[in-house]
Amino acid sequence: MNIEGRRVLITGASRGLGRTLAFALAEAGAREVFGGTRKSEDAEALQRDANAVGAPITPIQLDVTNHRDVEAAARLGTIDILINNAGIAGYGNPVSMDFASAIDEMNVNYFGALLMTRALAPAMIERREGMIVNVATAFAKIKSAHRRNVLCEQSGVVISGPSAACLLVGPGRTRDDGDADDV
Repeated sequence: MNIEGRRVLITGASRGLGRTLAFALAEAGAREVFGGTRKSEDAEALQRDANAVGAPITPIQLDVTNHRDVEAAARLGTIDILINNAGIAGYGNPVSMDFASAIDEMNVNYFGALLMTRALAPAMIERREGMIVNVATAFAKIKSAHRRNVLCEQSGVVISGPSAACLLVGPGRTRDDGDADDV
């Protein structure tokens, strides 16, 4: 899909890969990039840095586990590309790690991406155009509990058709300080 003139929404755009993608897509010619952030100070920093370089980036309040935030994102108008990038890591053995951490991880990484997909995919299907990119952690490449590729498979079924696509991207290790040179 050509980026030029497109409207893009990126979850988890306050730092790391999401922030870097926001600036890269703006530079590639996106008409508007909505950068989802949970904290107001992150939104302010993203807006300040976007203004400094003239990037068409609009920070939005977006906690992917908050239904109101997700519904507000769905009301932004036509979104051509959704990048489900928000994620947290509950490190440890899934069998013995704190169960609350495991639930938090699933709520953000799986259910948050699923909520966003369900909120934006219907309009893409109706237009017969759009793309959803699910960014996986490096852990998605490890053969373990049924986390690998599950969301992309389900989203691909939801938006299957000649003009809609779902991708699973596993970028590998990135640093979280938001510097484009670090990715």
